[in-house]
Amino acid sequence: GSSQQHLLHWLYSFLVSWERATRHLRFNMYKIALFMACVCAAAAQRFGPDENYAPIPYAFNYLSQLLDGGHSHEEQGDGNGRVTGRYTLTDADGRSRTVTYTADENGFRAQVDTNEQGTESKNPADVVFQSSALPGPGAAIANEPNRFRGGAPPEAYDGSG
Repeated sequence: GSSQQHLLHWLYSFLVSWERATRHLRFNMYKIALFMACVCAAAAQRFGPDENYAPIPYAFNYLSQLLDGGHSHEEQGDGNGRVTGRYTLTDADGRSRTVTYTADENGFRAQVDTNEQGTESKNPADVVFQSSALPGPGAAIANEPNRFRGGAPPEAYDGSG
């Protein structure tokens, strides 16, 4: 009997002290959880959505002329995501390409105007491509003066290696 009473008393004491210890831990866990919730709420307020600002329209342009050609670019934006612009590339031999574009709620659209040899008027991928280049043999004949510009023509290949 006495050892059973001693064992029951020890078990009862252990359970009471365990309950006290875990009550303290549970209380601390609640305090930690409450503190973390406050930190998260404060962070959400601090890093919330930005204030709404009025759209800021913009515009820019530049022109660069070099001995062997040049390029220019101009663009305007309304501050709400709608953009229009144009850029042009020119070579000293008269070749040029101008791309006019619009980007807005309907997507990106471009038109290319060029006189570059080997191009023709087509509309690939919803891009209007306007070519004023001569087609076929006429292009080769018209471009002959520029063919070997800047150096001697290559020597013929005789197949000997």
